[in-house]
Amino acid sequence: HKYAQAKQNYEQMLAKEATAENYFYNGNVYLTQFQPNFLKAKEYFDKGLAIDKKSNLNKIGLATIKLGKGDKSGIVDIQNAVKDSKEKDSEVGSSSWSS
Repeated sequence: HKYAQAKQNYEQMLAKEATAENYFYNGNVYLTQFQPNFLKAKEYFDKGLAIDKKSNLNKIGLATIKLGKGDKSGIVDIQNAVKDSKEKDSEVGSSSWSS
């Protein structure tokens, strides 16, 4: 299963280097699987923000959870994170998000 392999790869990346970005990628895999696991994804996004409180990727991850739960305020959160990135975080503009 591709998500199991992705989880394993991202966990290995995180074990090598505990960066905000690697926490994001671990959390995002829990959002994009067939049955999203919002709790597990949030855990990773929160850890990423603990390392870097300005991590726009993790802010967008948390906003995506809101949207997945039907909370439309996530749209504003995503817009703010993209605006705040001001192209400092190239991953923000290029990542694809699913709900």
